[in-house]
Amino acid sequence: MKKALTKILSFIAIGSFLVGCQGRGSNKNSDTNQEPDVIKDKYIVNNSRTDYSIVIPKEANKNERSAAETLVTYLGKSSGAKFAIISDIDVTSNMHYISLGRTTLFARQFEDVSMAKLDDKISSYFISTKSENIYIYSNPNERGEGTLYGAYDLLHKLVDYEYYASDEIYFSFKTSINLLKYDNFFIEPTFDGRSIGNFHLIYNQDVCDHLRTINQYRGSEWYSQTYGHSQVTQFVRPEDVVDGVPLYQSHKDWFSNKSATKAETTNNQLCWSAGEELEEYVANRFIHYFQINKEATYFMFGQEDNSNWFCDCEKCQRALEEYAVNYAGLQIIFMNHVIAKTEAWLKENQPGRQVRYVVFAYYATKNAPCVEHKGSWVPANDYVVPHKDLYILYAPITCNFAVPLENEYYNSNTLLELKQWNAVAGGRVMVYFYDTNFRHYFANFYNFGTVKAMYQTAKEQGVTYMYTQGATDSNTAGFSDMREYVESKLMWNINLDYEELAKDFIIHYFKDASEEIYEYYQTMKDRLTEYHVTHNEGGGIYAGIANTDIYPYSVLRYFTTLFDRAMEQIDGHKDTNPDLYNTLKARIMREYLSVIYLKITLCKADLTNEEKEEMKEIFKYYTGYFSITRQSENGTVINPDVLFD
Repeated sequence: MKKALTKILSFIAIGSFLVGCQGRGSNKNSDTNQEPDVIKDKYIVNNSRTDYSIVIPKEANKNERSAAETLVTYLGKSSGAKFAIISDIDVTSNMHYISLGRTTLFARQFEDVSMAKLDDKISSYFISTKSENIYIYSNPNERGEGTLYGAYDLLHKLVDYEYYASDEIYFSFKTSINLLKYDNFFIEPTFDGRSIGNFHLIYNQDVCDHLRTINQYRGSEWYSQTYGHSQVTQFVRPEDVVDGVPLYQSHKDWFSNKSATKAETTNNQLCWSAGEELEEYVANRFIHYFQINKEATYFMFGQEDNSNWFCDCEKCQRALEEYAVNYAGLQIIFMNHVIAKTEAWLKENQPGRQVRYVVFAYYATKNAPCVEHKGSWVPANDYVVPHKDLYILYAPITCNFAVPLENEYYNSNTLLELKQWNAVAGGRVMVYFYDTNFRHYFANFYNFGTVKAMYQTAKEQGVTYMYTQGATDSNTAGFSDMREYVESKLMWNINLDYEELAKDFIIHYFKDASEEIYEYYQTMKDRLTEYHVTHNEGGGIYAGIANTDIYPYSVLRYFTTLFDRAMEQIDGHKDTNPDLYNTLKARIMREYLSVIYLKITLCKADLTNEEKEEMKEIFKYYTGYFSITRQSENGTVINPDVLFD
């Protein structure tokens, strides 16, 4: 059985290489481990012909239409059969079909089956085979994401469909495709919400959809204007004018910084004890946002990004002493009051709408307002129990990502805080992990061996939404495409193995050069592991991981040798398949940028002028090619002429 590499509208057959890439046992079903049976004498496609159609609701939403188009495209490319997309109102009694989403066909066939398992779920879906037809269905109150994800899973089962990257999609060629027997499966991913925050995904919704991740910054699920640090910058700005007077004059008691005259993230927070007038003001701001974006589910009320400006007024101090316990409790109490007002408005004006409110557990709010009782953590009192629609986004910024959360030496506080938040807001805890070193974008962040264990622990502690942040202000090197693929797969199904997924990605992405790139990946990991063990550092998001202890000149020269060999491996494609050659060269050079950067910043004196000029040319071209503009968070724009001077 031969495989094909497809691009968005075209595909390139790459011969015998793909024959050896068939047995990828890393792609299992979801957490439920439910596998369909193959019906040997029934076919969706037989000898490149089909009598099946793809059926969608008459008023199909974007994700339902996308699911249908994806099925038609890849079932057709695989088998040569032509599938039609039709409305549910056009189906006749003698048709065979795959039904997607909220069709009338589904409603008739499964009216006696409870769909309660899909309640409040974004990503879960139901799939079943009945009368030789397949039905995929998800929560009708969401946007059809579950239906789309179900279509991807079905394609994987039918034709080995696998999405590695936008220009690296695989499927098998099959002239006949057997019908599969699904017996009322409810498929539930490890985390119902999954997001990866990096520059590439923020600005590429199509890739987010295919990786089954939610775009918090520009997607439809989150109202992105409020995402992040938003309380003073998006809700209650000192400069906003009410009744002809700016708030910094009329209501300076609403702010921790009484002298602030404009919204800033670094020197101000709200006073959560200011009282009902501020609560009403914030509630009205939420209602304003509800009216602007009637589709979003998540609305964030995030504290500003600092640790020193929390209000210490008399009201706050009294509340902290009497019932709020800590600043996290104070924030929860404030939001509970706000939500009581906004939910009353929603019930009257947008009945049935699901809104999830989100606040940070970050810096001074990272500790849950709880107490230990008979060996267990419980909420300190009824005041600090979050409203049923209030979600906690826990961001352990001081976590060491080079070791598991269970490591008592490094991460005992993080694990304890996670357990405590689960006790206070179980089922509504979201985690904000990190996936890059913000001082060294070109140095690989050392969390390859710990991501799965951290996700597993988070799942065990009641986390329902996993977010991991990389560089959001620039594309990067550092195996960023591999990280996206592997992490999105683990967020969907924690039973998969990180190393198997990583190796599978490298094989398919780098092809002829995969052996050399995999050796580079393993050697780089070994260097980071040794450094962490011997120096007790390296896993923090600001650690100094671009240094000569990890990367002496001898190691960087060895890396260069590996990349030279990688280029030799693809050389045969230069004349026979120049498009493939250029694609592979660019992918190899993207990873080589890390080595170039480390050589020029750590070992410049060891380089000849000729070597520096060659590296400068590569660096300038491929940082431009991949839109890699910065070497650190909020750093100056990369200038190769200065860097290589």
